[in-house]
Amino acid sequence: MRRHPLLLFMKGSGNVDTVNIVSEFTRKILSKLAGQLLRKNLGCEIGVQLNSINVTICDGKAHIHLDADAEIEKEELQRLIKNQFGLDEKDLG
Repeated sequence: MRRHPLLLFMKGSGNVDTVNIVSEFTRKILSKLAGQLLRKNLGCEIGVQLNSINVTICDGKAHIHLDADAEIEKEELQRLIKNQFGLDEKDLG
């Protein structure tokens, strides 16, 4: 196992590599980037906090697990649901 100040990198057995983002600094940067990407692609302000990020690479495929929290204004969420999925409040029950 090799330690890096921003990542914890573990080489598994066989063809499996695992990367865990453990640095709070790195998670904050990635959280900010995720919020910016959501704002650019969806057109609304969403606060994102990535709590943990785990990447496992096996046989040429990457599996990414995110534990994240997001915060959005109620009006923005309703607009997003309506614009992206064509649903109104009455459709949601």
